[in-house]
Amino acid sequence: MRLLIIVLILSAAAQADDDTMIRALLQRMQDAEPSVMKKLESFGYREHVQEERSGKPRTEEMFEVTYLKDRRIRRLIEKDGKPLSGAALEKENKRVEKLVTQLENGNAPPLGNRRLRLVDLGRVCQFSHVQRGKLQGREVVQCDFGPRPGFKPANTRERFVHGVDGKLWLDERALQIARAEFVLREAFKIGGGLFFNMKPGTRFTDEEMLYQGEVWLPKSREFVLSGKALIGVKVELRSIVAYSDYHRFDVSGSSRESWPQMNTDEHR
Repeated sequence: MRLLIIVLILSAAAQADDDTMIRALLQRMQDAEPSVMKKLESFGYREHVQEERSGKPRTEEMFEVTYLKDRRIRRLIEKDGKPLSGAALEKENKRVEKLVTQLENGNAPPLGNRRLRLVDLGRVCQFSHVQRGKLQGREVVQCDFGPRPGFKPANTRERFVHGVDGKLWLDERALQIARAEFVLREAFKIGGGLFFNMKPGTRFTDEEMLYQGEVWLPKSREFVLSGKALIGVKVELRSIVAYSDYHRFDVSGSSRESWPQMNTDEHR
């Protein structure tokens, strides 16, 4: 009995050390976010999004992506295999111009995506099973995460993060997340379930690609959702995102340097 108590105490102490270490690293990453985002303004790429609903193709879109003032700027250039043109192209250009103007004037619209934010992870989650390893040849810190005991979510975003279990791969040198995986542990309801009810098992995978040891840029993303929408309509949605045509702008923005396409299997 005494031995069991000692083991439990040592286990609890190790878990506390793991949590403290990752929490401190996430704080460093959060502090470094402005400089990281500033560095990303020198890079661009194309984003290819394919969505399936109930196993059938739904939409296919291609975006050009750049960064400005801590935000990604996504410009739709192709939909369902056809380049954007006419009124649709004009509408998209105006949307992007409006967003750029807002960012330049310091009036950034609120974020509305599904990504995990460092500030949410640090506030909502507890971290465990820390180990060191390599990802794409780079030394990273890997850990598990889940809800922090006793934490009471104050808003929809915190409720969502509090309801997932996942893994993180963190780069201490670049101060970026290199890979993230998480699965919804319990149903996530929007509007009390009247508007949408996301089922447990919904999963997300987000992997980055390291360029010349300098910065992590998106490599691939996948989102698989099962749930119910209004009046009980079942929704089975899968979104697969691939990235290509990576390029780097010079300081003046007048030219760009394309990167050679890589065999992604070599970077897993």
